Amino acid sequence: MKDLTLDEVFIYLIERTEKQTKRYANAALKNAGVEITPEQWAILKRISERAVINQREISDLTFKDPASVTRALDVLEEKGWVKRMEMENDRRAYNLFLTEAGEAMVAKITPLAQAIRAQGLKNVSAEELAQLKAVLHKIYENYS
Repeated sequence: MKDLTLDEVFIYLIERTEKQTKRYANAALKNAGVEITPEQWAILKRISERAVINQREISDLTFKDPASVTRALDVLEEKGWVKRMEMENDRRAYNLFLTEAGEAMVAKITPLAQAIRAQGLKNVSAEELAQLKAVLHKIYENYS
């Protein structure tokens, strides 16, 4: 098997794309006057998608380690966008809820997030996108 240059290695290409996407998203959020990171947005969005969700589930659903989720939740709670409530069965775990300000922030950021994704998909056909998703799912399963 021929050795590949980094520019030919799919893992490198995925990581490069992810980093460029985050740079673009950070700039777009900053230009819109929104003080939130893409990582914090992912957590805020996940909370908005569920009636009840806890920190462990957020960690699993965002592919982030629990310590990173806790730090992000501290910031989101400090900004008044998220509220933690102790779980009945486990005092060490919390259910997470959006506050009214958090719901307003999700409503504000959603169109911006859609525009960021649209920029990344510019000149990508629906067929190419479907193919990309299928390949990424296969790669993910291969490592599972």
